[in-house]
Amino acid sequence: MDENHIQLTSSEIASIWTSYMQDSMSKCVLAYFLKTIEDEEVRPIVQFAYDLSSTHIEKLTTIFQEEKIPTPTGFTFENDVNLNAPRMYTDTFMLTYINNMAKVGLLGYSGFISVSARDDIRTFYREGLNETSELCERSSKVALSR
Repeated sequence: MDENHIQLTSSEIASIWTSYMQDSMSKCVLAYFLKTIEDEEVRPIVQFAYDLSSTHIEKLTTIFQEEKIPTPTGFTFENDVNLNAPRMYTDTFMLTYINNMAKVGLLGYSGFISVSARDDIRTFYREGLNETSELCERSSKVALSR
C-alpha cells in the first residue's frame, strides 16, 4: 500500500457501507417501479432515481475494492424482489415514495459529509447531495403539478 495513502476512518467505512445497502435496496424497489409504472410523466423520475442508485453502487464498489474492504452483500433482484409480481402500488405512491426518499437522502448525505475526513469520500457525498437535490426538485415539481 502507498505509504501516503490515507486509510478510511471507521465513520467513513460505516457511511459507505450504509450507502451501499441503501442504494442496493433502492435499486430493487425502483426496478419494480419501472416494470409496473404507467404514468409517463413519473417514469423519467423513477428512471433518474434508478440510474443514480446504479451509479452510486458502481462508485461504492470501486471504493471497497480499492480499499481492500469486502463489498457488503446488498439487496439483489434474485433474492429480495419479485420483478414479475403484479402491480402493487399506484403511480402517485411511487412518486411520493421517491420524493420522501430523496428528502431522507439529503439528510443522510449531509451527515455523511460531516463525518468524512478524506477528500474523495466528501466529494462522493457532495455529488450525491447535489444529485439527490435534483431528484427531490424533479419529484416535487411533478407532485405539485398534480
